[in-house]
Amino acid sequence: MLKQIKEDSYLLLDNGNFKLKDGWVLPIISSLSYFVNSSNHKVKMPSVDKLRGIIAVIFQNGYAQEKNVQLLGKNKNSYEVTLEFLGTNFDFISKGKTVFK
Repeated sequence: MLKQIKEDSYLLLDNGNFKLKDGWVLPIISSLSYFVNSSNHKVKMPSVDKLRGIIAVIFQNGYAQEKNVQLLGKNKNSYEVTLEFLGTNFDFISKGKTVFK
């Protein structure tokens, strides 16, 4: 997945993990708001495969257009398209596997 996301979008940490820059984090957090139960305020986290699909949608509808991580968090498509798809039966798992081969 990170091969398709330019290196200026993340930092490689000493422990081998990646830290995404804010341009990515903000649309991802926005999409996770869909998984918050409004009555008890708990988050039911999506599976790793579904989260990968969410990132793929953000990639295709935001980052792929701009190629600039600083503008990604300001691109309304990064937020709107993902949240719109979350309200449907969109297959995020297949999308993630297709986009990030």
